Amino acid sequence: MIVHPDHAALDRLKARIQGLRSKTTDNGCTEAEALLAAAKVAELLDRYDLSLTDFEIRDAPCEQREYETTARSAFR
Repeated sequence: MIVHPDHAALDRLKARIQGLRSKTTDNGCTEAEALLAAAKVAELLDRYDLSLTDFEIRDAPCEQREYETTARSAFR
């Protein structure tokens, strides 16, 4: 069973993964450094049973919509 870290630990993990993801050849890293960083990201995601989507969803703002209807409820 994989236990997800608490919110503070999750924030630290997120910051670490973001830092590792920024290590690219475009940002001045060698290809070897970029590959090692990508491998570490994959290892961390696997260890904590997470995906990059998990981080993106947590950062996405929630959208709330309200709808008014004129139909009568069938459950009255």
